Amino acid sequence: MPEFARTQLGRVVAGRVEKVVKIGAFVRVNRHCVGLVPWPDLAGHTTDPPGNTVQAGDEVAVEVVAINLVKRQILLSLRP
Repeated sequence: MPEFARTQLGRVVAGRVEKVVKIGAFVRVNRHCVGLVPWPDLAGHTTDPPGNTVQAGDEVAVEVVAINLVKRQILLSLRP
């Protein structure tokens, strides 16, 4: 994850939705890293619940908004 943090912060990357939950969607952005697109970001694209916006297996473009190396968390934003 440190290499990902050094090179991808602020970039738009391709990913695959792994799981959709009440708080948003978990998206795999590379072999070792999964980030969260929070519900408010998904809701900004539609009024549908997260499961209707994206579904597991969908290919999406996401922006890497924040990375917390201590907590090993990646915050993503859905891109059109």
